[in-house]
Amino acid sequence: MIWDKFGKIEWELMKMTVVADKIIDYKEFSPDEGMLRGKLLFIDGSVLEFVEYLSREERLRYRFHLMNKDGKMIFHT
Repeated sequence: MIWDKFGKIEWELMKMTVVADKIIDYKEFSPDEGMLRGKLLFIDGSVLEFVEYLSREERLRYRFHLMNKDGKMIFHT
């Protein structure tokens, strides 16, 4: 089930000491597919914005933007 995968992702994020704050929206499209969209604020002030379309088995599509504390793009995919 996709909610099992979402739970694993949430658990891993909770363990990360470099994440100062997070906002994540989880959406289920079917029992096996879903999407997460969010923003992670790191303790150094950098921000990761992301969207992932997932199945239980793989990442179907994704987008990541990492910006430094001044908003300058570090990388994007």
